[in-house]
Amino acid sequence: IKLTQDATIDMAQASVDLTEVRLDMAALQATVKGMIEQFKTTPRFDLRLATNTFAMGDVLGQLPMLAQALPSQTRVKGQLQLQGTAQGTMDKVHSTADLALREVDVQMADGTRLTVPQGAVRHEASVDMAQNLFHLAQADLDLGRLRASLSGTVQQFRTAPRLALKWQTNRFAAADVLALAHLPMLATALPEPTQ
Repeated sequence: IKLTQDATIDMAQASVDLTEVRLDMAALQATVKGMIEQFKTTPRFDLRLATNTFAMGDVLGQLPMLAQALPSQTRVKGQLQLQGTAQGTMDKVHSTADLALREVDVQMADGTRLTVPQGAVRHEASVDMAQNLFHLAQADLDLGRLRASLSGTVQQFRTAPRLALKWQTNRFAAADVLALAHLPMLATALPEPTQ
């Protein structure tokens, strides 16, 4: 694991200019760029994260704590790339993320299997801790034949959550979605496919 940084700290202005902070770990190269201001009082940040396209299995091998969070004997293959942003303060954050998936294959010990030839997940959201409000401007899932989006708000998310969410999908054939997952527990419950 290698961590390099190019940053300028201005104590008089209480700011940090992150020209680039880079993490190199096995197949993963991740960079963070941006600015942190007012770090002595209420830090404000404007950060951008980007990774290369990396093999998920290689990275899991380097992070035993993450690998141990998965069920025992889970095999993970495929490639992933992430880009994201975060702006605001610790009390009020706006974030975006784009996650690209390619040839993902997750297989559990019991035979449960999820396969995604190509896909993307995107989101734009904000959290306001003072208002106890989570606002999901948009979350999109694109798996080719299945496209879904979710938007809305969660009020009082720390105490008694009140949800106002909207879920939409395109028209899709259930067989196309079921083809992404091999679920042994459903094998006997579902009827045999017909033409």
